[in-house]
Amino acid sequence: MEERIIDKENSRKIKVRKVAEGDDVTDALAPEGEEEEQEVILDIDGEEYDEDLVGLTPSKLQEELERRKRAEERAKETHEKLVAQADALFAAEKYREAAPYYRQATFYDDERAERAYWDCMTERGTTFENLLGEAVTDELAAAPDGIRTAVFVQLGAKIRAEKKALEEKVPPLKERVEAGMGTRREAFGANRKYYLLRFGIAFLLMIVLATACAVSSSYIVRTRGAGPLIATAVLGGLALVAMGVMFFFARGLYLANRLCRENERYSSTEDGAVLEEYLDRIEALDALLAAEAGLPGEEPAEEETEGEPEEPEEPEETGTEGEPDALPPEEEE
Repeated sequence: MEERIIDKENSRKIKVRKVAEGDDVTDALAPEGEEEEQEVILDIDGEEYDEDLVGLTPSKLQEELERRKRAEERAKETHEKLVAQADALFAAEKYREAAPYYRQATFYDDERAERAYWDCMTERGTTFENLLGEAVTDELAAAPDGIRTAVFVQLGAKIRAEKKALEEKVPPLKERVEAGMGTRREAFGANRKYYLLRFGIAFLLMIVLATACAVSSSYIVRTRGAGPLIATAVLGGLALVAMGVMFFFARGLYLANRLCRENERYSSTEDGAVLEEYLDRIEALDALLAAEAGLPGEEPAEEETEGEPEEPEEPEETGTEGEPDALPPEEEE
């Protein structure tokens, strides 16, 4: 039998007391001098105490430690292969091909691989096109401060310069696009009213003719003359014609509504598509610059107040020793 006791003075050691079979362990703190007992101390490597290893027999403990060692060796070998492949591609300036290998190597807590990954994404600090995107921007925002600082030291000025240039182009282009939209809005609105009015008239006419046809058909069996039959046929034919006219104007009304909806989108015209592209790019640049927030030395500047600064109020004069606050009234003679 075995009794495992954790050494309180050193939590990285486990005492395993072997007792002869057939004997029961009655007192864990009994003096260790009996012949049938044997104590083995197992020293567990590592900085932190692993509770998963508590309760294992010496053989199982040794197997678990060997298994972990083999897993670490395999992980190290895989990591070295990834870094070697990435370094070869990076040396050949194939940055897009090297980035996925460095990205996988970062899962092994490799700081060098993470720095190399962002060097690939920025192509050694020459472009920020690969950083535009919600997923990559969020990934950059979660990167260590040192990496973010290096990225924005190299590319921060370029990002701000492009954003400023786009913001200068947007107002005149937006004014021109919205002016064209307003002009077309009036024409498209009049076109929609045209088809809506005629569709309504054709629909009502079809309802009236169909109702009259139904009423006249009820007299066919009541009279012997051919009048109700002829009226029913004529009214039915006119109702079908009115239905065809109604469908014609319904199609025109559908197209007119679609033109009105399309006119409200910037992408419906060439200038509008360019404007929408500018706005989307400005939004992406803002998101990228937001990843710079929180870096050391990037405290927001204090807003300057308009006008002259207020002068500090002078403290009220209080009486000092030898000089009372107020003189006592003169005594009457």
